[in-house]
Amino acid sequence: MAGAQGTPESEAGSFECFQNYTAPEVFVQGLAGIVDQQDVESMIRAQKQMLQRFEKTNEMLTNCNQLSVNRLKTAGSEFKKHTALLVEMKKDLDFIFKKVRVIKNKLSQQYPQAYNEAVRSSLAEEVIADDADQKPSEPEVPHQPPSNNVGERNPDSDEEYPNPVDYEKAIATTGYGLFNILMLLAALPVGWTCVLDTTITAFFIQSTECDFELTLFRRGVAVGIVYIGMIIAGPLWDFIFQDCAISSFSGKRNVIIFGLVLDSICNILWAHATSYYSFIMYKFLNGILIAGPLSLLMPYLSEFHAPTYQQTFTKWASLLFVISNIFPPALASVFILHTHWLNFTIFNYFYESWRVYVLICTIPSIMGAIMVCLMPKSPKYLLTQGESKEALRVLKTMYSMNFFESASSFKIKTLVARQKMRNNLKNICRESLQDSISKLKMLFSQAYSRVFLILLALQFTSMLGFNTMRLWVPQLFITLNNFRVLVRSFYPDKTVTMCEMLFPRIQADVDYSSCNYTLPGVESAVYVNSTIIASSAVVFGFLFTVMTTTLMKKIIIIVMSFMISTIGSFGANWAVEIPYILVLCSSIIVTSRIAGNIIIAYNAEVTPQNLRPTATKSINFMGNVGAAVGNIVFSTVLGLNCLTAFMGIGCLTLLCYVLSFYLLKKPIEEIKPDVEKYTPNGEFS
Repeated sequence: MAGAQGTPESEAGSFECFQNYTAPEVFVQGLAGIVDQQDVESMIRAQKQMLQRFEKTNEMLTNCNQLSVNRLKTAGSEFKKHTALLVEMKKDLDFIFKKVRVIKNKLSQQYPQAYNEAVRSSLAEEVIADDADQKPSEPEVPHQPPSNNVGERNPDSDEEYPNPVDYEKAIATTGYGLFNILMLLAALPVGWTCVLDTTITAFFIQSTECDFELTLFRRGVAVGIVYIGMIIAGPLWDFIFQDCAISSFSGKRNVIIFGLVLDSICNILWAHATSYYSFIMYKFLNGILIAGPLSLLMPYLSEFHAPTYQQTFTKWASLLFVISNIFPPALASVFILHTHWLNFTIFNYFYESWRVYVLICTIPSIMGAIMVCLMPKSPKYLLTQGESKEALRVLKTMYSMNFFESASSFKIKTLVARQKMRNNLKNICRESLQDSISKLKMLFSQAYSRVFLILLALQFTSMLGFNTMRLWVPQLFITLNNFRVLVRSFYPDKTVTMCEMLFPRIQADVDYSSCNYTLPGVESAVYVNSTIIASSAVVFGFLFTVMTTTLMKKIIIIVMSFMISTIGSFGANWAVEIPYILVLCSSIIVTSRIAGNIIIAYNAEVTPQNLRPTATKSINFMGNVGAAVGNIVFSTVLGLNCLTAFMGIGCLTLLCYVLSFYLLKKPIEEIKPDVEKYTPNGEFS
C-alpha cells in the first residue's frame, strides 16, 4: 500500500521539477536518462576516426591530382616530340619515295625491256589476285616460272636462253678459269707500279745526298711526298671520280691506261731531275697520277668475275700485288752497288746508278699500260654504252677460255641492253658525292662510330709504323754500317746505343761541294736485310690473314702485333749490337704490316655490306695519312732528338695496343626500328 501511495507523489514531484527547465533542457535531460555514457564516448571516437580517414582521403586525392597534372605535362611534351618525329619521318619517307621514283625512271631508261616486262607481270599478278578474290571456288593453279638460275645451271647442258639475259646472270655463266688467271697476270704490272712508286725512293736517296743537299727533313719530305699526292687525289677517285668512270664517259680501262702513261712520263722526268725541288715535284705528281689506277684496278677486274669468285680473286690478287715490296731492295742490291758498269753518258748527259735504277723501276708502269691496252673492255661498261653485241662477244670469249669450248656453245644469245646514260658528268659526280657523304654519316653515327673510329686510329698507326720504318731502315743501317766501319774502332770498350751510332752522322757538317754523286761504304748486307724484311712482311701478313678465320682470332693478332711493335720501338735504341737492332726494327715492320692486313679483314666482317666499300676506302686513306705524317715527322724529330723519334712511335703503338682491347666489346650495335630511337636524320641509334 505504501508503495502504491508513494507513486503519485513522486510523479507530481518530478513534474514540478521539470517545470523549472526549458524545453531543450527537458529534452536533453530526457535523453540523458535514456543514452548510456559509454555509447556517447564510442560515437565520439567513431567520429574522430571518420574525420582522420576523411583527411587521409583528401590528402590522397590531392597527391593524385598533382601526379595527374605532372603526367599530363609529361604526356604533352612527349606527344609534341612524337609529333615532331612523325613529321620528320614523313619528310624522310617523302625523300625515299622521291629516290624510288628517280631509280624507277633510271631503270626504265637503262633497262626498258626488263622494266616493261616487270610492269606487265606485276599487272598480270594483280589481275590474277582480283580474279581469285572474285572466284574463290575455282582451284588456284600455282604459277611455275621458268628456271633461269644460272648459278645452279650446268654449263655443259644443252639448255639455251632464248630471252635476253641481264649482266649478272651472263657473267655467272662464264665461270672461273684460264681467262681470269690471265687477267690477273696481266694486271700485275699495274699493281706493282703502285708499290714501286711509293717504295723505291728509300733505296737510292742516300746516293742523292750530295746532289740535292739533303738534310734529314728533306729526306723525310722526299720519301713521304708521294703519299701526300695520294692523300689529295685518293678521296677524289674513291668517292667521286670512280663512279664517273663507271658511266658512259670514259670507263675504268681507259682511265687506268691514261694514268699509267702519265705516271711513266713522270717517272722518266723524275729520273732526270737536277734539283731537289724538281725531284719532289715529280714525286708529288706521281702520287696524284697513280691514285686513279690504284683506285680503279680492282673494281675493273671485279667486273669480269661473278660475285661467287670475287672474294677469292681479291685475296690472291692482293698477295701477288704486295709481293712487289720485295723487288726494290733486291734491285737496289744489284744496280745501286755495282756502279762501275751502270754509269754511262748519253748525249752528254751522265747517268748515275740511281737514275738507271729509277728508269728500270719505270718498266712496270710502261708494261702495265701496254697490258691494259690488250685487255678487253668490261662487259658491264659495254652494256652501259648500249653495245650489247660487243659485250656478248667478250662473254663468249671468257666462256670459251674458261671451259675450253668453242664460243658458239655459249648458251646465252642476247643480253638485256641498257640505254646509254645521258646524264652529264657534273650530275653524276654530284650524285656520287652525295651518296658517299650519306654513307660516311652512317659510319660516324652512334651505331658504328666506336668501332669505325678505333679502326681508323689503328690503321693510321700501323701504316705509320710500317711505312716509316720500312722506308727509313735502309738509310739508318747505311749510317750504322758506316759507323761500324769508320768510327767504332775509336771506341773499342764503350757500349754504344743506336742513337749514339747515328749521332756523329746526323750532326756532321757535310761539304757538298766535295761530295761525289754516291756515298762510299754502302754494303750489300743493307739491301739483303731489307729484302729479308720485306719478304717476311709479305709472307707473314698473308699467312695471318688466311689463318685468322674468326673475329676473336683477328683481335688477338691485332693486340699481339701492337704489343710487339711497342717492344721493338722502345728497345731498338738499347739493342747495342747491329743484328739485334735489325731484329727489333724488323719486328716493327712485320707486325705493323700484319696489323694493317688484319684491320682490313676485321672491317670486312663487322661493317654492313652497303657501307663496307666506303669504310675500306676511309681506312686506306687514313693509312696513307699515317705514312705521310710518319715519314715527315720522324725525319724532323730524328734530327732534333733521335731517342724521341723511336719513343714516339712506341707511344703510338702502345696507345693502339690499349685501344685494341675495346674491339672485344660488341662490334656493331644492333639497330632496331624503335620510334623512341629514331633520329631526325633518318637513322636509328
